[in-house]
Amino acid sequence: VWPAQPQTSAGLEALTLRPEHAFVRLEPALRHVQQALDSGSAPAVSGMARACAMSPATLRREFVRVMGRSPRRYIQSCQLQKAGRLLLMSGEAITQIAQEVGYQDVSGFNRAFMSAFGVTPREYRRLGGVSLDGDA
Repeated sequence: VWPAQPQTSAGLEALTLRPEHAFVRLEPALRHVQQALDSGSAPAVSGMARACAMSPATLRREFVRVMGRSPRRYIQSCQLQKAGRLLLMSGEAITQIAQEVGYQDVSGFNRAFMSAFGVTPREYRRLGGVSLDGDA
């Protein structure tokens, strides 16, 4: 399955990383989230499950086991990281950024952003990405 290990000049096997099988099985779900965010749509756990050919319950169990957090938390983290980049790199209105990362409700976006970064989106932009909890 894996190619033969190349030999180094010292005759020792070169280090080859082999991703855990469970992580490889989740890769389509991770790609689904990125593609949804890149297209400006809201990623959904159901879409992640379909991408991996799993039920949503199975995806959630595997995701928590392998990634250490729920699929929903992963989606939210990706949404907020993209929002942070957009706040710093564009002059778009905060409401537009919230919609672009999949939030329909700006107040919900503001609450989630504040919870993740310790500052409001407006303050995050004003401070140049510096947050109270150091997540810049």
